[in-house]
Amino acid sequence: MKAVLVLLALSALGAAQTSAQPADTSDADLLLAVKATFENGDTVLAGWRNGTDVCSWRYVSCGADNRPDSIQIDELGLIGQIPQSAGWVFPNSTTELKLGKNRITGPIPPGWRLHQGKMGAACAPGLRCMNGLMRNYRRSPSRTAGLLSLYLSNNSLGGTFPADWRLPSTVGNLIMENVSLSGPLPSGWSWPANLASFNLRTNRLTGSIPESFTGSPGLQILNLDDNQLTGSIPVFTFDTAKEFYGLTATNNNFSGSVPAWPDAPKAVLGIFPGSPGVCGAVGAAAAAASEPAGMAELV
Repeated sequence: MKAVLVLLALSALGAAQTSAQPADTSDADLLLAVKATFENGDTVLAGWRNGTDVCSWRYVSCGADNRPDSIQIDELGLIGQIPQSAGWVFPNSTTELKLGKNRITGPIPPGWRLHQGKMGAACAPGLRCMNGLMRNYRRSPSRTAGLLSLYLSNNSLGGTFPADWRLPSTVGNLIMENVSLSGPLPSGWSWPANLASFNLRTNRLTGSIPESFTGSPGLQILNLDDNQLTGSIPVFTFDTAKEFYGLTATNNNFSGSVPAWPDAPKAVLGIFPGSPGVCGAVGAAAAAASEPAGMAELV
């Protein structure tokens, strides 16, 4: 009896760490429900059909467990709105989700809860990991991670960044460039514990950079270029063990002094052009590091 109770407890713990995907809902059912929210889903995703193997569907890649782990429906011209009740529900095996460069509208519903997985052996042997984010991403039979990468760029989501939006702690890469966000960055936003690369470039964000955006020990690159941010540039905590790290925030309207910053080839700091009210100069090495090799893979 005691052994049974232990197994039940472990099972409950595992369920709590994954998404709310109902046990009786198949991966195909979930993806067909996503397809149904797009006006042109029947044509663009015509190969997504009931009764066929989801791993054979175009834009879906499966892992060794024959479940979806990469869904790449970006750059397809999909037309639709994120469901405002609770967002989309994707298979809880998904590690990479690409929705960018479509005609998706928002706003982002605060109740959109993407699946939370367990951190573990997310990288196949020989690959370099960055806080759960994989370079040269490849599926591995040993992966136990939840969602690692979310791409939403180049959609007309609009609205403000929801302070109550809770992302899985496993997310290492969040790309929200050019999604028509406006207003301030939320001071109380719960930063995902493993978020390494965050791109909010080319939006209409205003106000100052809140403290909650500066102190994540896993942060590698924060891109705030081409917004309308003001105030002084705060001191950041980055994961300095990475091959490069830092902040790029050109074409804003900051003021005050250039923050203390390591003048090192791997310490990225981009402030200028823009922000004529900022006094001082960025170190030559930090300025030159604004486009280090490999940065394009992250931001």
